[in-house]
Amino acid sequence: MAHSKACAFARVRITGPDVHGARPHQGNNAAETAADITAAVRGVRANPLVPHSAKATWIRAGTGLLNVIPGSCELGIDVRAAETALLSELQDDIERRCRSIADAAGTNVDMTWKDVVPAALVGPVRKPSWSRPLSRCRALTCSCRQARRQARTTSTATPFTDRSSRRLARRGTPRRGWHGRRWSRDLEL
Repeated sequence: MAHSKACAFARVRITGPDVHGARPHQGNNAAETAADITAAVRGVRANPLVPHSAKATWIRAGTGLLNVIPGSCELGIDVRAAETALLSELQDDIERRCRSIADAAGTNVDMTWKDVVPAALVGPVRKPSWSRPLSRCRALTCSCRQARRQARTTSTATPFTDRSSRRLARRGTPRRGWHGRRWSRDLEL
């Protein structure tokens, strides 16, 4: 039996007010909270015998100004597992970790899961029902090829393409031009 992995994608939004770089005590740094969440997601572990992974895939924070501490931030999380039950365990663990980090930092965190796909259990590969007639067609095709090949080798037809060369070939007269290894212009017609 082969498995198609289960996957889920989360969008995490950390919200709060932006504050001036000279007054960091007036707000919380959402970029640092996102870094803590990224480290927590990287540390998620489950059954080592079942393939799984959890990782942050993108982070967007700040306004682009160097003297502003970002109060809001967004990040994406990609979670994959070979079994659906393990995927739900990983999702619960990640949510718990994100909530505890947000509570410790004093920020608001909104987490939404998107595109949750359960694992598919794929059975053994069977031959399609049309494979027998197809094999018969292949056998007929092979026999037709062999017949054509045999007709080509036993044919008495000449390979000349223009009409005058065919006429000369019927009379048994060699045609002028290049014939394999010799030039036949000096042959008499």
